[in-house]
Amino acid sequence: MQELDHQFFEEYKRLDRLCSDMYQSRSGVSRYIEHMESTPPNRQIAVSSWKDTYKTLKHLRWVRNQIAHTPGENLICCEQDITDVIRIYQSILSGQDPLATVQRLSQNQQHSTHRKTPDSKTSSVPVSSGIASTQHLIGCFAWILLLSAGFAAALYFLLIHLF
Repeated sequence: MQELDHQFFEEYKRLDRLCSDMYQSRSGVSRYIEHMESTPPNRQIAVSSWKDTYKTLKHLRWVRNQIAHTPGENLICCEQDITDVIRIYQSILSGQDPLATVQRLSQNQQHSTHRKTPDSKTSSVPVSSGIASTQHLIGCFAWILLLSAGFAAALYFLLIHLF
């Protein structure tokens, strides 16, 4: 095995172990690729690096397989392949990879949707905003007083006309 191929192989194994740990699977990079493939297209589009990372991972897996299954001393990989393996490894480790980005965007979307639903049990007014929550309480109190006054007037009207 050529030195460049050996270096690539070691970096790829490191990436594969990271992905294996993430998915608790023996085929880490393949599971990551499968996860990318099963992600809905509307979420894939939201990540600008999606296609590039997907194609690069497929290529890197192919290079790894060629090195592992091709006998001889032929040079199979190039320096860019090693750079790509390291870049993807670091992006996964730092949470900047496409799947982590999609998950973050999805959580942000769920969080903002949850805050906008009218029947939500959580307040859309931040707890730390004392003025806003005071205004909210005053508004509620005003509605209660208005409803109570209307009820009292209706009760007074009924009592006068019945007796």
